[in-house]
Amino acid sequence: MNNSEKGLVSVVICTRNREKSCKKAIRSVLRSFETSNLSVEIIVVDDCSDKPFTCEYNPVKVLRVKEEPVTTSIARNLGIQKAGGEITAFIDDDVLVAPTWASRLQKFSKGKTDILGGSVKPLYLSDPPDWWKEEVCNRYIAVGNIRMANSISEEEEHTLFWSCNLAVKSYVLEEVGFDSRLGKKGSRGVTGEDTELAREAREKGYDAELDPAFLAYHKVYPYRLQLSYLMRRAFFQGITDSLTKGNNLETLIRQLFCIGNSAITFPFSKLKNLLYTSTAIGRIYSFNKGKGDKDLS
Repeated sequence: MNNSEKGLVSVVICTRNREKSCKKAIRSVLRSFETSNLSVEIIVVDDCSDKPFTCEYNPVKVLRVKEEPVTTSIARNLGIQKAGGEITAFIDDDVLVAPTWASRLQKFSKGKTDILGGSVKPLYLSDPPDWWKEEVCNRYIAVGNIRMANSISEEEEHTLFWSCNLAVKSYVLEEVGFDSRLGKKGSRGVTGEDTELAREAREKGYDAELDPAFLAYHKVYPYRLQLSYLMRRAFFQGITDSLTKGNNLETLIRQLFCIGNSAITFPFSKLKNLLYTSTAIGRIYSFNKGKGDKDLS
């Protein structure tokens, strides 16, 4: 990465047992670069797929994790090590990028911004249920507005960077990477490594900006439209908050207060109340398990 190639974008995609979907993601990237002056290499990190990922497309390199599945943070960091471009972009294996995606990267390459976060629109594979409210549910399926409230205890507007549509200049990644404590692994739903990377980079003086025109579409599978899935994601958001912000007695008291306060604040929004309460419970669970517990990290 020290000798990054000017004009080259490295696109890192982590995948596990989603070869068909991943290839569609790859094709969407290649199509967006057809009219771009930038060149592209695609690095697929195959995280122990039952059937090893193979791809016939020319600019695709496959890096296989063979021993046991790793967190998405570790997988992305492995991809970063193989990246040779002046920009490293990240998408998920269930994402389709917009035709103008590469053109926004071209603008990014010429500007002073160091990290570029994009917007993500839902691509529903089945109709959402009647109770579905995008303004409440979107953050739990990594789509929608890229500025939103972070948690029940922090109602102020908060900037979220989705790693399913993110671009970082190579010199930044020589100093910061994805926090290996975070990231999904199997049924473990801890997330937030993308927003943490941007936060850490900003602390080091780098500029992280959002571009709504830097657009991708995230597939929303039917199981992600279930209330149980949203509650689980909200619960793990509480654990994520514990790992990134720490836990103490004051935090515990504040979360207990928030559970009660949510019932008062949102009496006509049971869904919002339920998900915010699930986040608070996750935070309390983390407090009881202990900040450094291996089950959390």
